[in-house]
Amino acid sequence: MFWLNYRALYLERLESRRLSPVYVANVAKALERFTHYAGLQERELETINQQDLDRFTARRVSDTYRNRPISSRTINNELRAINSALAKAGPRCAYGAARRNYGILSSIPPFAELLREEQRIPALVSPEQLARFIGAARLATVPRLAECSPVRFWSATLAAAAITALRRGALLRIPRPPADVLIERRILILPAAMNKTGQELELALGSEEFVRLLADLPTRPGEPLLPWRTMRGRPMGCGYFSRVFRELQTAAGIEDNARFRLKDLRSTAATETALRVNSTAARRKLGHSAHTHTLEANYLSGRVQPVDQETSETLARLVLPALAAPELRIAAAS
Repeated sequence: MFWLNYRALYLERLESRRLSPVYVANVAKALERFTHYAGLQERELETINQQDLDRFTARRVSDTYRNRPISSRTINNELRAINSALAKAGPRCAYGAARRNYGILSSIPPFAELLREEQRIPALVSPEQLARFIGAARLATVPRLAECSPVRFWSATLAAAAITALRRGALLRIPRPPADVLIERRILILPAAMNKTGQELELALGSEEFVRLLADLPTRPGEPLLPWRTMRGRPMGCGYFSRVFRELQTAAGIEDNARFRLKDLRSTAATETALRVNSTAARRKLGHSAHTHTLEANYLSGRVQPVDQETSETLARLVLPALAAPELRIAAAS
C-alpha cells in the first residue's frame, strides 16, 4: 500500500470516531508535513524507516515560526501523531491496543524518539498589565466597526479570555447564545466542534457587569459573540488577531517583560482558580478531564503555593531553634 493511500485511510478512521475536528486537523497537518519532509509522495508504507523519522525531526528542529524556533512540545505533538499513525498499520496482537491495528505491516514499524521538553511556569497576567493593554488599545484601529470601538472590543475580549479561560480559536468563534441563556442564565455554550476535547461545554459568566459587557456587543444569536470581523462583516483570522494583539503592545511602548499573550490569560485563570478555590474547579475552568494531571504538571508544579510557604515555616520552626543552641555557637566559633 502506498503511504498516501494509507494516510487517507488513517485520517478517515479518525474522522469516523467523531474526535475533535481540531485534533483531526492537527494530525492531518503533521502527516502532510511528514510526507513532504521525508519525500513519501510516491513511496510505499512498507519502505518508511527510522531514517525518514530522523530526517523529519531534524528538519522540524531547524524550522522557525515568526523568526523563532519551533518549540519541542509542538514537534513532540507531531511526532506522537506520526507514531500513532505508523503503529496502527502494524501487526495485530491477540491482546492490548494492538488488537485494533490494521495489520498492513508484518513487522513493528519504526518509532520516532521524542525531544526533551523544557517545562516553563506559565505566565500570570496582573491587573496592571491589563490596564496598560487597554491604554494601548486606545491607539487601535482594528477592528473597524462603526457600532463597536476598538477599546470596547478589546476590553470585552480580554475579560472573556480571563474569565472563561477559552483558547484563542474558541474565544473568537464561540457563538452568541439567545438572550435568555446569556442574560438570564449567564452562560455561554461552547459547541463540541470548537472544543479540543470534542465535548460541548457550558461556561459560567458569573458577574452581571461582565454579562452586560458581552450583551452590549453588536452581534446576534448564532454569530460569533466577539465581533472580530471586517466592516463588511467577514470574519478575520486567528493569526491576524495575534499579530494585532502583539503590535498594539509594541506600538504603545510596553516593555518586553510587561507584554503578555492571550494564552497567558488562560494560564492566569487556571492558576488563580486552583489557588483560590481548588484544583477541581480549575480543571472544569480549563475543560480538562477530572483524571488528567495537566493542571498539576503544567500550571502548579513549579509555582509556590500557600501550602509550600506553610511547610517552609514549619521546617523553620524546627531547624532555627537548634541552630541557635549555645553548643552549636561555641562549635562554630572554634
